[in-house]
Amino acid sequence: MLIQSRPFIPYGEHSLDDSDIAAVVDVLHSSRLTQGPAVEAFEEGLAAYVGAKYAVAVTNGTAALHLAVLALDLPPRSLGMTSAISFVASSNCLLYGGHRVAFADVETTNGLMNLDNLEEQLATARAASDPVRVVIPVHYSGQPVDMERLWALKDKYGFHIIEDAAHALGARYPDGGIIGSSDKTAMTMVSFHPVKHIATGEGGVILTNDLELKKRLLRLRSHGITKGDDPYLNGKNAINPRSGKANAWYYEMQTLGFNYRLPDINAALGTSQLRRLKAFVERRRHLADTYRELLAGNPYFRAIDSDVYGKSSYHLFVVQLTKPQLAEHRDELMRSLLAGGVGSQVHYIPIPMQPYYQNLGYETPKGSLAFYQRTLTLPLFPAMRDDDVPFVVQTLNACAKKLLGEL
Repeated sequence: MLIQSRPFIPYGEHSLDDSDIAAVVDVLHSSRLTQGPAVEAFEEGLAAYVGAKYAVAVTNGTAALHLAVLALDLPPRSLGMTSAISFVASSNCLLYGGHRVAFADVETTNGLMNLDNLEEQLATARAASDPVRVVIPVHYSGQPVDMERLWALKDKYGFHIIEDAAHALGARYPDGGIIGSSDKTAMTMVSFHPVKHIATGEGGVILTNDLELKKRLLRLRSHGITKGDDPYLNGKNAINPRSGKANAWYYEMQTLGFNYRLPDINAALGTSQLRRLKAFVERRRHLADTYRELLAGNPYFRAIDSDVYGKSSYHLFVVQLTKPQLAEHRDELMRSLLAGGVGSQVHYIPIPMQPYYQNLGYETPKGSLAFYQRTLTLPLFPAMRDDDVPFVVQTLNACAKKLLGEL
């Protein structure tokens, strides 16, 4: 009989050590808490790790999606598409920019964007002379979407791609490149919420290989303001006629931007965490492999498909409930798990099911509804112990048997 190795195992948890604390303390002792050198160092480290030319750090993943859409400078009321299974930020970012959103269905075995369904909608939109201008694929749970096919669809239909990699820092394309490195994608966003691969408290980043997009993003994250030697300065007081350089005091708001700057405190924590990112991802993959081994042939639960279109970095470990009775009584199952010391979650309620979107007339795609109705997220984070996974699976099986016996 397994002995529980800790009082409670949450579904996700950050992993901090003394080096992280020291990095933050160093900033607290410095002369700059924000708009200082720690942000630039974090950006350079992220870009180097991923293999992208540029990284622009912002306050959170939602801000990253918002600015990525704005930086594309799309025509007013453009049509964009994303997955119905995601957090609401994946679609809200289009609405923030005054655009419209349509939802692609998902593959029911893994929760990833169904590209057959996407292409049907792309063709329909083109035939109606209302082309899709941007597609935001969601690398759900850390596993890549079929980007090779999506890039081919981009060439055929002429849309931009913003990869939503909030779950997928460290995941890889089939060619081995890290998510966010491709020249075929306009921008990729990543989130640094505490339960993600690395933590900054709150934070996000936009990765790109396009210098013009980087410049737009930098202006947009700081009130739309530019200054210094930026060649975009154009006001009558911008350049000192004697020196030919920008006046030291001069700044210029050129567009309606936002205050989405990441403080140096958060960036320093991110840089410290980044040094252990490879180990974090390897640990997540090891734990996921253990789950898959223990769940093989399980009569109640099956792990969703993974590594189909690349290599997952496993932000989440998601299972599907194979018994209809368990799916119908998922709340009771989750409460039973909680009483047994195991946290769980559901990722996600389909975005079109949210009241705001319901009021706009959206309907939930059938595959997305089916996926949502029978999924459950189990604990997965680097600090889990080797005996935590067997304990979770044992508890999961015991709770399922008990619940089915009571029905």
